[in-house]
Amino acid sequence: TVFSGYDGYEIAQVELERGIEENLSVCEEKRRGRYATLMLAKNGKEMAMKLIYPKENVRQIPGSPMEEPRQMQTTEIQSEGAGKQSWSADDIQNFTKAVGDTNSIHQGEQAIVPGLLMMETMIFELEEKEIPWKKIKMRFYKPVAAVQPVQIIRQEEEVSARTKEEQICWKMWLS
Repeated sequence: TVFSGYDGYEIAQVELERGIEENLSVCEEKRRGRYATLMLAKNGKEMAMKLIYPKENVRQIPGSPMEEPRQMQTTEIQSEGAGKQSWSADDIQNFTKAVGDTNSIHQGEQAIVPGLLMMETMIFELEEKEIPWKKIKMRFYKPVAAVQPVQIIRQEEEVSARTKEEQICWKMWLS
């Protein structure tokens, strides 16, 4: 697989919660071996990110998106229960520039979509459809490349994204 260093385990996990007390610490970081946690609380919201470092970086993996060119294509978002979503290299570049993300896997025409960009897109979709939530938990399993369409499927309080090969890229739980 493209990111064999993850051994089939999740790449990252993000939790976002609204209505948090203002007296929480602003930023907290913990590191353990190949695993790191970052927590941030601000403006009544709390975000916790868990990151798992791969055994290899993306440039060391044969056949990775950083080595092979991809065909560029566009996919429109469908707003009914299941739909397709993709992010262009420009979408990714604009997002990473706005948030100050300089990670090389999120750069260029073959960029990997940042997890926070996918989460932000889904939050906007939930807000647009007036789907209530207090807490979101999102786990990332497979990287999504620029313009790679993913099928978005919502079943009650669970939203998932799958590749055309039916591999799960990420799952999101609402509460």
